[in-house]
Amino acid sequence: MYSEYNVVHLNLSNTKQLNEWSTLLEEEGLTAFSKVDLAELDFTLGIYLDDELIATASSSTNIIKFVAIKESERAGGSLFNTLISSVISDLATRHIFHVFVFTKPVYSQSFQYLGFKELASTEKGCLLETGDQTIKDYLNDIPHKTGEKIGSIVMNANPFTLGHRHLVETAASENEWVYLFVVSADRSLFTTEERYHLIKENTKDLDNVIVCNGADYQVSPITFPTYFLKDTDDKVAFQTELDASIFKKWFVPELNITSRYLGEEPFSVTTKAYNEALQSVLNGVCDVKVIPRKETQEGIAISATEIRHLLAHNQLEYIKDQVPKPTFDFIMAHKESLLTRIKTREEIKNED
Repeated sequence: MYSEYNVVHLNLSNTKQLNEWSTLLEEEGLTAFSKVDLAELDFTLGIYLDDELIATASSSTNIIKFVAIKESERAGGSLFNTLISSVISDLATRHIFHVFVFTKPVYSQSFQYLGFKELASTEKGCLLETGDQTIKDYLNDIPHKTGEKIGSIVMNANPFTLGHRHLVETAASENEWVYLFVVSADRSLFTTEERYHLIKENTKDLDNVIVCNGADYQVSPITFPTYFLKDTDDKVAFQTELDASIFKKWFVPELNITSRYLGEEPFSVTTKAYNEALQSVLNGVCDVKVIPRKETQEGIAISATEIRHLLAHNQLEYIKDQVPKPTFDFIMAHKESLLTRIKTREEIKNED
């Protein structure tokens, strides 16, 4: 039946191909995407039957996105298999062998038939992976500690402040061991590598704190694709619940985690919603402890968001009393490059 179709790379900067692509996505209910979403795509494949675009899928780094197949062409699943196999083959030519997909739960089984494993699922969406490494491999590489009290923190630290230090010290004083996972998200002003370095440097005196790179499994919830959801509340719920579900299903049992520490969130609506979702999902599995924010001498809560604002306005004298010395020294040494990033990426946002 499909002897006449062609698998091609689509050029979404071409108006005709963009319109064909957008029309197919809209027909399949995928409408909630922006120019930013398109700019992040590394490539987009399309399958034509004669001259009609009947299937498409894209990739951003190692994440498959925007999978759409014309409803009349779905029977049997062979077109889906060809489409996804073509994406995986293209990724392999780019030396990417560990692949994720975020999709609606109804499509989970189709991906599993192609070797994907489901990491977590919510009512709104699910996350699957395939390739040369798995979440089990990642967790096996983390030092496993024993004890009755094993705490955990997932931290972005963009950058690491005295508030973050207070949170880590609190967890370290209340537990035998603390796993500190560094969020992987190079959308932050400070890169993943820089944030990991600063967290290590600022906690090296705490012998029971194990700093771990979150890799592909501890990412900022705001990076989860939500183009298949229309309602804003649905998007927030999906992003937060899925992230919390991954932690509950994999991290808690494998590392014997008994508690998760959160910083109180008076500023970011998104982070506050995430904290609330985490408490709901982890209820009965491990304790969730919300620690009040450390404040300045003037009674103002210390925030990485405020540090970035001060940096953007070159008010470095106000930063010094809100961050540990290694963080301040790093900012001073890299001030110009950080200011350039702020200007080019408009990178000041409520994200701790």
